[in-house]
Amino acid sequence: MTNKLPNGWGNKKLSEVSTVVMGQSPSSSSYNKNRVGLPLFQGKADFNEALGIDPIDNWTDSPTKITEPGSILMSVRAPVGDVIFNKHKACIGRGLASIKSKEGISQNYLYFYLTNKKEKIKEYSQGSTFSAINSRELKDLEIRLPSISQQKKIAQILSTVDDEIEKTEKIIERTEELKIGLMQQLFSKGLRHTKFKKTELGEIPEKWEIVKMYKIADITSSKRIYRSDYVQNGIPFYRSKEVIEKHKNKDVTIDLYISNEKFLELDQRFGSPKENDILLTSVGTLGIPYKVGANEKFYFKDGNLTWFRKISSRVSPDFLYSWLTSNMAKNEFKKCTIGSSQPALTIIKLKNIKLRLPNFHEQIQIASILSGVNDKIKINQKIKMQLLQLKKGLMQDLLSGKKIIH
Repeated sequence: MTNKLPNGWGNKKLSEVSTVVMGQSPSSSSYNKNRVGLPLFQGKADFNEALGIDPIDNWTDSPTKITEPGSILMSVRAPVGDVIFNKHKACIGRGLASIKSKEGISQNYLYFYLTNKKEKIKEYSQGSTFSAINSRELKDLEIRLPSISQQKKIAQILSTVDDEIEKTEKIIERTEELKIGLMQQLFSKGLRHTKFKKTELGEIPEKWEIVKMYKIADITSSKRIYRSDYVQNGIPFYRSKEVIEKHKNKDVTIDLYISNEKFLELDQRFGSPKENDILLTSVGTLGIPYKVGANEKFYFKDGNLTWFRKISSRVSPDFLYSWLTSNMAKNEFKKCTIGSSQPALTIIKLKNIKLRLPNFHEQIQIASILSGVNDKIKINQKIKMQLLQLKKGLMQDLLSGKKIIH
């Protein structure tokens, strides 16, 4: 924020513009789950309860420090700086502070100001073994204030953007729920079938078949790349991290490369990922697929990723990819998982997963329907990102006084 104050603005300490209550945990002997006394919120982990999203789990019949409905709750112990509006009268433990604006101060403005100050608040907690901000540091936090009318106008603008973000999130959530139901229906019952047959995987359309994965794709991995093969620039080398980023349509941060010469050697001798091949994360975060696009050139870490290549001409790569993202696939992956501290999917077990397979034409139709749903999700995710960027810019401009609302 700029240091120069616009006309009519001033700097105040948080304690001058609000009542700050630092949490204090009551005796553990007073804890109960029988709804006796007041709800007990200890830290950020209880934010969903304070917001009224999750049912309240813990109560105390000997409350110490109280927060009122409409107060701002701030996490003051790791992680530091997150804020929400509280919906309950409750007891707060040492991980939280309650903040209520004084007369002549907009509570909504204060909320947005503290939200925008999150990174600054975090700085106060650095350098200690346990990340936390103490009472004096919080109460001395500088708040930049315009007139009450300006505060209300600023808060109204930012609240309007928040409302749009929330609407977009609900569209995404409903569309994702629709997708889950559609997948369950399409991958088990298909489209417009009237005759079904019983199989080891349950009832399926009469003309469908049950096939094992190894019958429809070559399931393998890459050749070992050693640390000595890494170079500063060249052909990107993917691990699970990069594949997950690509699956989520995020910009990929490339950390590792191999030389073009090494890539050509591997490509000529053993092959490399080609368009419509599928990579599947197989260690740690399991079962995240990525379908290789046109003209992509990269290599990947053996063991971390499983490679579905040479996909049968009777199988649509889009259909297979969509199935790999489904709950059906997730359930199969659970059966295939080995290890507990570092779970993994083995190629042998993946090869023997059984798939309900329609004819090629129906596969294309199913993939197209799910692609349309995915497109709607992506469009709204993009809208959400644009709104978040808009909000970030507005907060920087309006809360600093860089832009004045007339």
